[in-house]
Amino acid sequence: MVESKRVFLSILAALLSGTILVPLTVSLLGNLNQFVRELVIAQLELAGAPPNVINATLDSIEGMMNYIILLSPVSSILQLVLFGAIMGLLYGYLIEKRSVKPVYSALLTGSTYLVLLNLLPIAIISVTQAEVAEVLFRYIHPLIIIAPGVTYTAILTVFSAVKGPWNKWAEAKPEKY
Repeated sequence: MVESKRVFLSILAALLSGTILVPLTVSLLGNLNQFVRELVIAQLELAGAPPNVINATLDSIEGMMNYIILLSPVSSILQLVLFGAIMGLLYGYLIEKRSVKPVYSALLTGSTYLVLLNLLPIAIISVTQAEVAEVLFRYIHPLIIIAPGVTYTAILTVFSAVKGPWNKWAEAKPEKY
């Protein structure tokens, strides 16, 4: 049952970081429609699509943009929860199987999250698709991109270091026989 407690705390940390950061990110993006347009254009130009295909693609996604904008915060939080569950397995493994102290395990888990899910994808995009990275960085500051990993790490570390109500939430009530 201890593993499920670790996974629960990790999911809770991811959920809290998403709840904090998604509204902030959406408010900082400004014109999300323009960002998506430029991103689609950059990707299609990189793929060698002719202008008529680019225009047809932009016309076809125009109607979907309002739905995508409404659903993107929800999907971001769901992704963070899924990643929180996966990272919770690592967090529990480090504590239970490798005897790493919970605070250090939280820092290692958060660092893994930050590197694998924030820094590595940005580095790959920057190297392989510089045009796409240019559009991305024009609208989203790199610090906003790494903010989920940093926030997740901070919250999980607090959960590991400080006794609080979350410790009771993660423990199952004993069953009476």
